[in-house]
Amino acid sequence: MFELSADNRDFLAARLLVGDRGEGGQSVTVSAPYRQRIHDAFYDKGGWPRENLRLADARKSIREYRKATSDAVGTMNLMLAYVETGTKFSLDFGAEDESLFDSLWSVVNEIEAVFRKESGLDLYKRFQQRLLDLDSKARGIGWGYGDHVGDIVWGLEDRWSNES
Repeated sequence: MFELSADNRDFLAARLLVGDRGEGGQSVTVSAPYRQRIHDAFYDKGGWPRENLRLADARKSIREYRKATSDAVGTMNLMLAYVETGTKFSLDFGAEDESLFDSLWSVVNEIEAVFRKESGLDLYKRFQQRLLDLDSKARGIGWGYGDHVGDIVWGLEDRWSNES
């Protein structure tokens, strides 16, 4: 099964391998193929924008990682990587693709839902600076996306600002 496909190898590695622990307690190398698949959904091998974005493939990689590992921190890391990559893509290339912003908007909402839970404070603290950076970068993006990101980030800041 391991030799049949790269996807199988990634899944089995995420599920079974234990190595040097990185963010989220998972081996840094275990999540790397999933993060690369997110990047490859937006950019070709030369670093240029894909003519047809593969957003479903990127979202699928996040779901596969979550299923393989049940690692909440690693999954959040990939979700943020997706939104950060999509935001950077939009800034770099002036993307005006409604499906891109719908997808980014959806993942931002998923991120918010996780962080708003009573158990979300510790996870939020781990990713707070990345969220603030995302807000800063997304501000100039239209389609209501920049405003939406700001609303989510500052709503979370309000939610957790008085917690220790």
